[in-house]
Amino acid sequence: MAVVFLTVALTREVSAPQVAMTAIGLVTSSSAIFGIVEPFLMEPLIEQFGFRSVFAVAVALSAAAALCVRTFIPESPVRGSGRIDVSGALLLGGGLAGVLGYASLGPDLGWLDGGMLVLLAAGIAALAGWWFHAMRIEEPIVDIRALSRPLLLTLLAVVLAAGSFRAMITLASLVAKVPAELGLGYGLGGLGPSALVFAAPAPGIALGGIFAGWLATRIGPARTLLGGIAIGTVATFVMLPGVASFPLALVGVALLGAAAGAINASGFNLATDQAPPERHGVVSGLVSVMLAVGGAVVSVAGTAVLGATATEVDGAPQNSATGMYLYVLLCGILFALATVTAAVVAGRRFPSRRTPRSAGAPARVQVTAAHRAAPPARHRAPGPPLGVAGLRRQAQLFAVGFGGVVLIGMAMIFGTQILTADDGTALLGSRQVVVEPDEERVEVGALFGSIDVVVPDGVRVRVAAGWCSAAPSASGPAPSRGARSWWTPSAPSRWST
Repeated sequence: MAVVFLTVALTREVSAPQVAMTAIGLVTSSSAIFGIVEPFLMEPLIEQFGFRSVFAVAVALSAAAALCVRTFIPESPVRGSGRIDVSGALLLGGGLAGVLGYASLGPDLGWLDGGMLVLLAAGIAALAGWWFHAMRIEEPIVDIRALSRPLLLTLLAVVLAAGSFRAMITLASLVAKVPAELGLGYGLGGLGPSALVFAAPAPGIALGGIFAGWLATRIGPARTLLGGIAIGTVATFVMLPGVASFPLALVGVALLGAAAGAINASGFNLATDQAPPERHGVVSGLVSVMLAVGGAVVSVAGTAVLGATATEVDGAPQNSATGMYLYVLLCGILFALATVTAAVVAGRRFPSRRTPRSAGAPARVQVTAAHRAAPPARHRAPGPPLGVAGLRRQAQLFAVGFGGVVLIGMAMIFGTQILTADDGTALLGSRQVVVEPDEERVEVGALFGSIDVVVPDGVRVRVAAGWCSAAPSASGPAPSRGARSWWTPSAPSRWST
């Protein structure tokens, strides 16, 4: 998390504003891009070398990133001569850890558990201590006195929106696993490939973040933040009927992904745009904290709603339809509040930002001579305003690109047929899972998540790149391994994807 907001701050300091906003959109959505290609890269390594290969790859990527930073990234031209507020950092970090730890562990260990109450009290005490500490010293880690009204409203919009979209994506993953035939009034299991529900947010986050960063250079980050939150609000209310409708759920989670990417990128862009250069690192850190706090608190609140409205089906506890709808309504209301807050930020002009200092205090910021003498680049001038026709064309290009990514993902999932055998194995490419003798359905890992497969009788297959070689287990010889031919059993097959 620290790498993200430090990268945002450094990007704003070493790049022109028009370039930095687009780059920040790419930085904040790059994790989703990696999430799309990760199954292709990691699954073969895990199968070949075990789960420990994940840590080896992480170390290699971190080392490569550190080398690239050391080699290619210039130093920030902004210098500060103040002290590091170690005490404030410890108090703020410990207070947030205590409060969020109570919110996360409370549902499992009990809200009134003695240890949980001590943790909550310690967190609140640490936050109170940080507040008094920050008001007394000249250079706190977060200068509360320098937080302007537009910045506070931006952080409020980010925490409400981030909590809502993360809670909704969590809810979508829960609903996707519930079979519709249980008759609970919700559930997507059996209505379509659940892997699509898990896969849909990733391309949306990537495209939404990059597009919002680029569009912010034309219309400003306040409007892109408002647009992202508005999309998230619409997507949340689409999920009201979407908890029982696979097409609507797919549309809803795809829009939620696009909203999440736009909110992340626009939140960082707008917050850093409202702060002086020497505060970019602190403000970016505040945005990261708001993203984490919102996701944790709203998810816990939604879980509490589901727990309070749970029901029983055949003696087993299940979430009720009432709880699901209340969960969605809670997120929708929070999204609506975030929309109003973002509209206030986007629709009003606030005074130019200033950093308060005591009378007679010298300026703390030093700009290097090289940065001061550098001639302004041509791309620093803002481009002409984008007309209605230009906006319409860009929106069409965005829609085409987003739809293309979704279609490619669907083709990848449906293009590779998945078959299982009665000898206790199921194959997807070179991946094999064990099927118990009494199972008729097995969940097989796919390119994006997993797919439920119905086990057929008397079929032995190997699937690779959309081609298969197969033969009945008892009625004839098997064709050679790797032969590019399709075989259909004489009896009606029960396999599906």
